[in-house]
Amino acid sequence: VNTNEQANILKNVKNALYNNFNAREVEFGEEIPYDEIVRVIEGADERIKLAIVDDPTITSCIIKGDGNSDSNIIVFDPNNNDDNTSNTSKNIVIDNILGGRIQLYIKDTSFSFDYDMDLASLNQQKYLGAVKSSVTMSIPNQTGDSTETYPVKKNETIQIVEDSYISKITYPAYVYYGFGKEEGSSFNTTVDVPYKLTESNLLYIYYVDSNDAVQIIPYEKDTIIRTTGFGFGETNKQAARWLNSSATKVYDNEIDAGTGAIPLYAIGQNETIEILTQNKVTLKGAQQNCFWYTQPIIKDGTDGNANILNQVDNDLIFYKDDSKEDTYYHILEENEVFIYPSDDMFTLNTLGSGTKLEVTITDNQFGDFTNDQGSKYGEGTIYLEVDSKNKEKNKVIDLEVLSEAINSQDVATFRSSYNWNIKSFASVNLNIVETSISTFVEKDKVGYTKEENSTFDGSLNGT
Repeated sequence: VNTNEQANILKNVKNALYNNFNAREVEFGEEIPYDEIVRVIEGADERIKLAIVDDPTITSCIIKGDGNSDSNIIVFDPNNNDDNTSNTSKNIVIDNILGGRIQLYIKDTSFSFDYDMDLASLNQQKYLGAVKSSVTMSIPNQTGDSTETYPVKKNETIQIVEDSYISKITYPAYVYYGFGKEEGSSFNTTVDVPYKLTESNLLYIYYVDSNDAVQIIPYEKDTIIRTTGFGFGETNKQAARWLNSSATKVYDNEIDAGTGAIPLYAIGQNETIEILTQNKVTLKGAQQNCFWYTQPIIKDGTDGNANILNQVDNDLIFYKDDSKEDTYYHILEENEVFIYPSDDMFTLNTLGSGTKLEVTITDNQFGDFTNDQGSKYGEGTIYLEVDSKNKEKNKVIDLEVLSEAINSQDVATFRSSYNWNIKSFASVNLNIVETSISTFVEKDKVGYTKEENSTFDGSLNGT
């Protein structure tokens, strides 16, 4: 073959080797068999009848381009510092590390490991106090025709914790409803989503009971309702009855109802209006036995280092709920518990992850809760302290021992390892609220619609 044919054959061999043994085809560290190399070379060009190849020396290199032509095959050797393209190769490595396609591994050569060596002799960090990361997410507000969403990324999780409710009253089909005549008294609801009436909202329910008695029931501020099968604000409902302006009598037509008549709409088949109440238990005792364990919290110190708070003191921290007036809450996280005994003092009531503890402060009276204006745990916090007589015994909590004591469900067994804290919830009741949790992970898409009077701006900050 002539010189031109030789060059063309070599080009085809290089392309064939690249196409078969690039990083998309061969796993990192995977051996490339000698016979496979020979087969690929012999199949690279029909003019090659036999290939005799020395044992190859395989070197890891970086190839920029797709390798379909000579102009695209640009090979960089990351280990060759004399190569004038070495900076380009390093940039490619950096891009792939940051993109999560290859791992970053830096060998620590500052010391040698020996069998049974004394780690204390190493000039290294001996204790890891805390690892803290943070993330800020901007969730789009789906106003108007906008359908923009936030795609949850790798290692990100969004959890929405909602109060759990039980239905106190259910109004079925052919019961009538209407709104007050004052501005702002009407409101919209979303199907199956609880709604808490605001100060200006007013809802009337009208029906005739089994004793033929007319019932006209007003629901006002702080009433929690849920509509199923429909939502308030739908345009397909027409007034079926009329309530007079004083809300004392119902008429079949607007004229008879008089000036300021209030339209009433019928609940249809497969539709209901539910009056809800929180699914909760309230502790009101003046001497309530209780015990808790909460996870340490990490707070940036003024010196730039992370301070571990709540690790020894084991305070039970409550955070300001901006959606409820004068209300503070603590949602138990993984491995956190709140325990109190049954009325007969024989068995344990154990609350775990996802349960919400909630208190409402009245007339600025905090009871047994410490309000230090956020000096210890940050703005908008109050907390319960472990009783002074228990601080030493309950200082270090072994989770395995705690789990065994809880699993016994026996107060005597539990008390053999731990002491009760005795708190007064007479002036500030402690509400134990069941919750439901919705979790969004990688590839889920999240958006929100802003409710009336909501202060949420779409910004989520997490650690």
